[in-house]
This record gives sequence, structure tokens and C-alpha cells, in this order.
Amino acid sequence: MNPNFKRRALLLTGLSTIPGMLFAGDLLARRRLRTRCAIPQWDYQPHRFSDPVSEGSLKAVGYLMDGSGDAATVDSPVVRLKTFQMAAAHLGRDHCRISQVTVTITSDGQWILQLIAQQHPGELVEAQLRPQFERYQRNLFRVDIRPVGLMTLDHTEATSPIGKPEFPCIPLQQFWVLKEQTQRIHRRGESADLARFFNVISQVEIHFSYR
Repeated sequence: MNPNFKRRALLLTGLSTIPGMLFAGDLLARRRLRTRCAIPQWDYQPHRFSDPVSEGSLKAVGYLMDGSGDAATVDSPVVRLKTFQMAAAHLGRDHCRISQVTVTITSDGQWILQLIAQQHPGELVEAQLRPQFERYQRNLFRVDIRPVGLMTLDHTEATSPIGKPEFPCIPLQQFWVLKEQTQRIHRRGESADLARFFNVISQVEIHFSYR
């Protein structure tokens, strides 16, 4: 056989294997990329937050920071506090729930939020619906506390559609809760707006959703 022809045949054979090698390498690279970018540990809902459920608070309980008793005078030099308790025992949607919600605000602009968060499909969801929620290993809870100003009407079913003055004093709170976990949440912070509107804040509204 002609040596030149033999060399050309070997060269063509070698070149014909390159696309296969590149394709195999590409598949291997993609496989490694998928392995590195996968999220195998936590199976959570990637879509938007659920529609929020809401509940108001009872009227404020006022007292003084020094423990001397009720906040009787508006112009007291002592720091005053108002504590609000959620009117319902709990607030939940599907397999996620918050309860024992209390909010305390002070006349110098501090706020304290306390609640119990629970993610428990086995307890909070009907038996026939549990398979839909059992696969979620954790959920992101979102709690929005909105202080409400003084109103001319008491809150009733008939007056609930009427608008309420709200003050954006407390930032939106988000936190993760693992499957079948009951977690006590304690958050605090400061807000200049809270001090400004302290005297006219009469209640708070609690809005809860999860993802």
C-alpha cells in the first residue's frame, strides 16, 4: 500500500473520532455540572408565597418600662410600652402555622415580636391531603406585622371592608422552619417611625404566608 495513502487513511480515521470524543466530554461535563448545581438536600417549594392569611390583635395593653404600672399619662418621661396579642389562637395555611403571637412596641421606637412557628403535615393536614405536603423538608415562613392607627369604628364583620390607617414600622420577618419542627421565634429591632406614631397605634394586624 502506498505510504502516503496509509497516512491519509489514519489521519481521516483519527479526525472522525474527534466529534465523538467531544460529545462524550460534553456529556460528562454536563453531568458534573448537574451534580454540582443540584439541590438534593432540601426539597422546598420554588414557586411564589402562598396567599396570606390575616388576623387582628386585641387592643393594646399599656404599661411603663420601669415596671411601675399602667401607662396612665401620655407625656410620661418614662418609656412606655404597648403589647398586642393576636386575637386568634393560631394562624395557619396547609401544613404551616404560627401561634401565640405577641408584639410589643415602645415609645422610643423599639419593637419585639414573639411567636411559635410549626411545620407539621402529620398534625395540621387532613389524612387524605398529607401526601401533598409530606415531601417538603422545610418551608420559608413570612410574617408581616402592620401597626394600625386609631379608628372611629370598632372592628366588626360589617366594618371590616373599611380601610385602616397602617404604619410601616416593623420590617417583614422571614425564617425557615424544618419539617415536623416547632420553633419559638423571638425578634427585635428599632424604628424611628414607630416612635413617631406610638401614641396613635391602637392595634396590629398579622399577615402570614409561606413558600
